Amino acid sequence: MDSKHVVVVDMGGVMYSFSHQFNQIEHEQAFNVNVKWHGGKISELQSEFLGVKKFFSGEIGAGVLPVYFVSKAFLVLSENAKKFQIVVASTSLVETSRLILERGFSSVGVASSTVDSFAIYNMAEFGSKKESKSWEKILRRYRDIDVIIDDSDINLQAAGKAVQKLGRNTQLLSSMDAFRPRT
Repeated sequence: MDSKHVVVVDMGGVMYSFSHQFNQIEHEQAFNVNVKWHGGKISELQSEFLGVKKFFSGEIGAGVLPVYFVSKAFLVLSENAKKFQIVVASTSLVETSRLILERGFSSVGVASSTVDSFAIYNMAEFGSKKESKSWEKILRRYRDIDVIIDDSDINLQAAGKAVQKLGRNTQLLSSMDAFRPRT
């Protein structure tokens, strides 16, 4: 069990969006269009990875998923990475999350290697983010969880049940803006 203080962060909606308006419905629609474009030949998460990879390679057109960064979130996370263990709980392949994080940090002038110390999880491997048991499988590995940041109220409720069951005293936040770490 890790004894360093921990910040758990979601990706989509907190760190980036597939919608330039940062609209959750548009984000999901862009994801679904990309999956449909691949015609079910590969998994949804592989489709997402390829779409994101194409975007960062400069491709345009069908099969490309544009990524819009929440710059302030990357700056806040980079500062906190100096003091805390960062745990990423995403619903994407680990490779997709890593790629988005590296590019996001680079976009705000922070070394992409910042990501190297992060623990990145694909929550789909543990179940649904809407279920506390899925969160428990990851969170039990960490003792001092200061905050969990996820833009979904349902996911936060499940995470809250998990930390409560584990006996942790943890802030639950829906955006990086509200995060004020312990000093």
